[in-house]
Amino acid sequence: EGTVVGSTDTERPSWQVGTRFEWTPDVMFYALASAGFKGAGFNSVPTTGELEEVAAEIAENYEVGAKVRWADGRVRTNVTVFRTDFKDFQAQVNTPKEDEGVLVNKLVNAGALRTEGIELEAEAIVWHGFALTLNGAYVDARFTEFPNGPCYTAMSTAGLCPLGYTDLSGGVLPNSPKLSYNVGAKQDIALASMPFDLSLRADYAWRDEIQWA
Repeated sequence: EGTVVGSTDTERPSWQVGTRFEWTPDVMFYALASAGFKGAGFNSVPTTGELEEVAAEIAENYEVGAKVRWADGRVRTNVTVFRTDFKDFQAQVNTPKEDEGVLVNKLVNAGALRTEGIELEAEAIVWHGFALTLNGAYVDARFTEFPNGPCYTAMSTAGLCPLGYTDLSGGVLPNSPKLSYNVGAKQDIALASMPFDLSLRADYAWRDEIQWA
């Protein structure tokens, strides 16, 4: 057995800038831009014992939003519109092991990924001790460039994946529903004769269909 040694480095600034404008004491608008990265890495190639480099992942995020209080502060709403672009997104995939017909898990670079949408948070104090909450999001997350994406098992067994990979450009991101929301209600009850209080809560959560893998 031999020893395989590899090295890599990533030098790139991470930054964040933002501004906010308080229109009134109850209405605030903001804008934010930021960028960061995840360092490069390696896969070990079982058939050759060599190292396969995976490039650094670079992300840039932009968002604008508003925070508003209504009805003397009893109703609060936050709205955010965002877009995040990833270059060389690092994705875990299962890919056939050469000449053995079994799947191995490895890290690859998807050329580009974009996720964008809108998020909403709202809370209303209906009466003393009783509050309603709403959280929702509409998110469109998809690979804008992924020419070396993994084939799913049925494609491979049907002979539809002769190169061992397929073009997933335009495909949706796994486990990312377009629409999701949850609503909740909470009632706090003071128990004057007890050393504790009572809190009752009910929640309902829903999310759109997703792509599992």
